[in-house]
Parts: sequence; C-alpha cells; structure tokens
Amino acid sequence: MAIAKRGFQKCLYDGGMSSTYVKRTVNNLRRLITASGKSAREVAHAAGIDESTISKYLSGQRQPQIDVLEKIAKGLGADFQEFFKP
Repeated sequence: MAIAKRGFQKCLYDGGMSSTYVKRTVNNLRRLITASGKSAREVAHAAGIDESTISKYLSGQRQPQIDVLEKIAKGLGADFQEFFKP
C-alpha cells in the first residue's frame, strides 16, 4: 500500500487531474461505487464525509486525497488498493 500511496502523492504534485494515475483512481472510484450498489450519498455517509466531496472527485473539480480515499474504501467495504488498479 505504501508504494501506491507514494506514487499517488507524487502524481498529485506532478500532474494534477491531467495525470493518468489520478484519472485511473477516479475511474476506479466510480466503478467501485457502481459495483457496491450504493448511491454516492450512501457511500459518503458510510465514510463519514460530505457527499459533495465524492461528487467533486467524480467530476474532476477536486483531486482525491489519500486520507479521504481510505475513508471511502472503508465505507465501500473495499480494499484501498482497488483505487489504483489499472
């Protein structure tokens, strides 16, 4: 997990949302929410975050943050590494 986190953090600093790595993370977030059968609101509630955070990640208005992705993974009942799969 540490390697994925380091790579993701480097990506945030180097390329912003244009980075392939961040786009992949957002696409995986979308995939995991859909696969869970939950709404973004339900996932946000389970993760203890505001629904607008997920919405902004999905729309590209905000870059995903590691600590929030960890909460979302927990709310989804998913492995954190799922966000970084190709």
